[in-house]
Amino acid sequence: MGASDGRERSGVAIGGFMGTGKSTVGRVLASRLGLPFVDMDEVLTRRHGPIESQFAHDGEAVFRAREKGLLVELCEGAAAVVATGGGAWVDANNRARLRAAMHTVTLDAPLEVLRARVPDGEGRPLWAAAEALYASRRAAYADAELSIDVSERTSEQVAAVVASAFFGAEVEVDLGERSYPVVLDPGGYNGLIDRLRAALPQMERAFLVTDDNVGPLWADEVMGRLRGAGVAVERIVIAAGEVHKTLATWSAVLDVLLTRGVDRRTPILALGGGVVGDITGFVAATALRGVPFVQLPTTLLAMVDSSVGGKTAVNHATGKNLVGAFHQPALVYASLPTLSTLPAVELRAGLGEVVKTALIGGQDLFEALERDADALREGRVAALAPVIARCVNIKAEVVARDEREGGWRAVLNLGHTVGHGLERAAGYGCLRHGEAVALGLVAEVAWGLRHGHCTDSELPERLRRLHGRLGLPKRAPQLQRSQIVTAMQVDKKARRDKIVMPIVVRLGQLKLVDVPIDGLSQLLEDVDW
Repeated sequence: MGASDGRERSGVAIGGFMGTGKSTVGRVLASRLGLPFVDMDEVLTRRHGPIESQFAHDGEAVFRAREKGLLVELCEGAAAVVATGGGAWVDANNRARLRAAMHTVTLDAPLEVLRARVPDGEGRPLWAAAEALYASRRAAYADAELSIDVSERTSEQVAAVVASAFFGAEVEVDLGERSYPVVLDPGGYNGLIDRLRAALPQMERAFLVTDDNVGPLWADEVMGRLRGAGVAVERIVIAAGEVHKTLATWSAVLDVLLTRGVDRRTPILALGGGVVGDITGFVAATALRGVPFVQLPTTLLAMVDSSVGGKTAVNHATGKNLVGAFHQPALVYASLPTLSTLPAVELRAGLGEVVKTALIGGQDLFEALERDADALREGRVAALAPVIARCVNIKAEVVARDEREGGWRAVLNLGHTVGHGLERAAGYGCLRHGEAVALGLVAEVAWGLRHGHCTDSELPERLRRLHGRLGLPKRAPQLQRSQIVTAMQVDKKARRDKIVMPIVVRLGQLKLVDVPIDGLSQLLEDVDW
């Protein structure tokens, strides 16, 4: 992306001396972030022949001019991870361009380490003068946002450090004594143990609750890190899916904990999506009248919504999330690489909650979704990371203002009156929660416009276009409307003969409106079937 296009920097430029592994680290990092990788030396070789020959036949000045031209081209192009040539970094103008367009990092190691990595020759035209060259470039290499000694780190470890430094975030949910951090880590679980120790200093034992989809992918890594830190950990696996978010599953997990002697200092870790998090949180709230728990969300929906705020619940035959408790986690730690293992349909469903949060958050976030819709739909972490952080910030602010949904926190249910009705009428598991919310958003925003609450006449159509670009459903399943209306009446926001429903006035401004029970059918007029 160019320096002047107004976007956040989402590319990364990697500099460093010969042998520091710029290209190897760059490829790993690009894979983590979902960005293309560009090796400047490889591009220059394709265009002009081997670099050693360019030096010999055309001279270094010509080569540096070509290098600078390519660098300008990359700075003005699409976001990427770029491994620069070692000499490109020496030019102060080059560094200034890179800093304006990308995050900058340099890799370093003692010269004797680099000599061992790159034997004499190997197409390195300046290696013969390595010692003097190394000394002369150190100051330039230090002129970066981040410099990493790669002597004792693998390429994967270096890439994790870079991803965490530039694309990680931490948000504090401010609830006084019940406050906790939400950590978003594109580097994986590298920092998990330190965070757990900070949140739960007396932790000696833990239970890990996961499901049979997520467990095979990530449980071994998390449990290995815990055991490596001296924590005894036991795994509890539940069946995946909304249909298993029931009192029976809650009871089964609780039985395991109680028979294995859980105590009030033993945390329960929820590794999975919203279903795992909700069940585990409810178990933690009720076991021994409350034990600590930690959210390790692995889905987009859980990261931006269900893992934050302390609402825990299971479904009941009469409605969704009707049996539960408020129980705040001690820590939320989201490893963003887990998103790479999500089926595409699940990632897109999570974007339904992202859009909801953007309607609450305002113009900037909504425009970011419109601008980066393609990258978000494809699951590129470089695009998702700042969006997830902004969503968590918005939710944390709402929760801090109204922890137990006494009033204003109801704005987080935007799209959910219709969405929950569709979800329940279709049968849990038939329509994904985020998909149902997306359909509900369109219906409720259009209803608000028709009834004079919404002042932005273009918002419903704008919302439909965004949903289309994000891959969210445009049409609801063919259902009996009377069945949906009946399902909508079983709502936690219901008060006698009405439902309190959040309505968008304009982007970033909402209000709570009383909708009569006998008027609920009007909410379905703008649902496409």
